[in-house]
Amino acid sequence: MGEALTDIVIPRAGAPTEHVGGSPANVARALGRLDLEVLLSTRLARDSRGRRIVQAMRDDGVVLTPGSFAAERTSTAVARLDSSGQPVYEFDIDWKPENGLEPPTDAHVHVGSIGAILPFGCEAIPRLVRARELGCTVSYDPNIRPALMGSPEYARETAEWLISKCSVVKASTEDLAWLYPHVSTADVLDRWQALGVPLAVITDGSHGYTAASAGQGRETFAAYPTQDVADTVGAGDTFMAGLISGLCDAGLLGNPEAVRRLPTARWSQIEPSLRYAAAAAAINCTRPGAQPPTRDEVSRMLGATANSGNADNPAGSVSV
Repeated sequence: MGEALTDIVIPRAGAPTEHVGGSPANVARALGRLDLEVLLSTRLARDSRGRRIVQAMRDDGVVLTPGSFAAERTSTAVARLDSSGQPVYEFDIDWKPENGLEPPTDAHVHVGSIGAILPFGCEAIPRLVRARELGCTVSYDPNIRPALMGSPEYARETAEWLISKCSVVKASTEDLAWLYPHVSTADVLDRWQALGVPLAVITDGSHGYTAASAGQGRETFAAYPTQDVADTVGAGDTFMAGLISGLCDAGLLGNPEAVRRLPTARWSQIEPSLRYAAAAAAINCTRPGAQPPTRDEVSRMLGATANSGNADNPAGSVSV
């Protein structure tokens, strides 16, 4: 559940371009390309931008819930790229989730970003995150957008409530800098684990990512090296989708057994999913906008890494 919108990307040089975006929608499309069955609850208008989003979802195998078509206009996010390719956003959002949506059974639920923090979303999201109580796994990505999320104190309270209900949480160091100013990544991960989340991951762009697993401590991995970076739009969402997909493949998400299995999983069971996520994100960065890879593309990248003789530790890791 969450927003689907049009990203209007304004580069430092050249003409603006429009891409289908919105963090939860990006995750949904990426999961579809990774061959998972995906149902998205969002909010669209039946305008030209809405129709383009619908077509993109269909192309990637994502099914939209009937209540997703209630907006007066399809939301937009203007993304101005800085010198490093990082987007700075300005939003025009129409968001109110559909009423009466119930948690699925024997599945995985993902929520995040604007749709999980804005007040209407906060009313609907609790119904969905009950899915863990019903035997489903739940993931959450705060994907902080300061212009829309009120004060850090308000957003932090909401985020931590969601984290306490989740199986997996993924955030970036930029998210942490706003939510927890002057608090180290290690201390935030400790705090989240104390809230009960079995697996928490903090990404740091080209510097890699740090994961904390219940009972397994923390481990930091280097990012996959990426040549010819187009921009980083959608990279975090692609990482999230890759992580969900990898953990589902490993039997650690997506069913009642996974609810019990993930908290006791060892690093040897979790690490392949983290590397899968990092490879997916690296491929996305070579394309303009959010353009997640297919399962075959990720498999080829991982296979190429294995064939290079560095299969055991393709990106490098450091235990903490």
